[in-house]
Amino acid sequence: MIVFPDAILELMLNLLPSAAGSAGPLHGIKLKLYKNPLAPQPSNLLADFTEADYTGYAESAALTWSPAVGDGSGTWQLIGSPETWAPTGTTVPNTIYGVYAVDTAGTTLIFSEQFASPVPMAALTDSLTYLPVVRTSALSP
Repeated sequence: MIVFPDAILELMLNLLPSAAGSAGPLHGIKLKLYKNPLAPQPSNLLADFTEADYTGYAESAALTWSPAVGDGSGTWQLIGSPETWAPTGTTVPNTIYGVYAVDTAGTTLIFSEQFASPVPMAALTDSLTYLPVVRTSALSP
């Protein structure tokens, strides 16, 4: 489950009444993998995450997002572009615990998600693909 930090939830709520066409908090974000065993919480800060550094690692390019899609029952989802990572050598291995997103400047944590199980990134045959999906549900009266 993607966990947004409190500061971003507030930012998103404040952006709801913004004029159409303005860039929201997900515009241009980049994904990074983290290698410390951390279960994301809304109170997390960027400094809580230890970025991966296995041989060949790089943060993603800026994400693109599909238009929001609803299922007719109040649940909506926004799907980002998938990202795949793979080591280019075995010099520096990592165990990856999850993914986090940062703003275009790389200074603000936007969201994070822990993987169901850690992913080894040590051999040339290892790889990881992540599809960011943001889901929302209408509140029941």
